[in-house]
Parts: sequence; structure tokens; C-alpha cells
Amino acid sequence: MTKLDELDLKLIYLLMDNSRLSISELAERLSVSRPTVKTRLEKLEKEGIIQRYTIKLNPELQRAHNVVALIIKTDEPEKLQEFEEIIE
Repeated sequence: MTKLDELDLKLIYLLMDNSRLSISELAERLSVSRPTVKTRLEKLEKEGIIQRYTIKLNPELQRAHNVVALIIKTDEPEKLQEFEEIIE
């Protein structure tokens, strides 16, 4: 595994706090160029140091046993009430 330098660590900490930061935002916060950030990210991903980008849930939701997101599209809105009653 490659040794991480100060820039790598700062980049990782920024992404740990907010994995949705763009390359431009990361470059600005780190005072480096966009190509530098892109190259560093590619290296960190290739070496398996960064394995995926994820979200941080509200602590209340983290305590829940099950968190489900459901999107329903229907041509019969009146059926939604029936569906709501069934899943409750």
C-alpha cells in the first residue's frame, strides 16, 4: 500500500465529512488544481483506499431497525390510500 501524504489525508478527511464535494470544491479547499485532485482520487480508488462514496444518515435513522425508501408511481392515485393502510 502506498504511503499517504498530507494532501491525501486532507482529501480523505474532506470526503469523509461530505462525499458529495465536487473536484472543483475539493481543489479549492485544498488549494491545489483540479487535475491534482482528480489524479489523487483515481490513485486512492485504484489502491482500494477509497472503496466507495456513501452518505451519513441522521443518527435517529441509524437507530431504526429498518430504513426503507419507496417511490410509487401510479395512474390510480386512489389506490395509494389502500396501499398505505396495508403497509401500516
